[in-house]
Amino acid sequence: MTMLKRRLFFSPVDIAYIRLGLWGNGVTEEEERLEVAPERQLAAIEEYRARRGLSWDDIDGLVVETGPGSPTALRTGIAIANTLGFALGIPLFDARSPMVARESLVPEYGREPNITIPKS
Repeated sequence: MTMLKRRLFFSPVDIAYIRLGLWGNGVTEEEERLEVAPERQLAAIEEYRARRGLSWDDIDGLVVETGPGSPTALRTGIAIANTLGFALGIPLFDARSPMVARESLVPEYGREPNITIPKS
């Protein structure tokens, strides 16, 4: 039996959790919210894919929420998405415009950076 290719949905907007699911017909299906730190996002994606019985050959794109959200979580998550897209040769889609394929994604933080100057 040949499985239909699906897009993987990935939302790295919060520092405490990510959301993963399968994207189909403009909605996310089989979505899970996983409490993971940014440094565990890639491992969580792999575990989700394995639980669903999907190989990377079954995935024909990544739909990613690019923000607004936590700068740390977004930087990590967008870097992971861009790397997976490049390494696997699959297109990336911003969840805000999921019909437009992109070569890379850019995080949207939703506000200006809050940079503190070290005290001397």
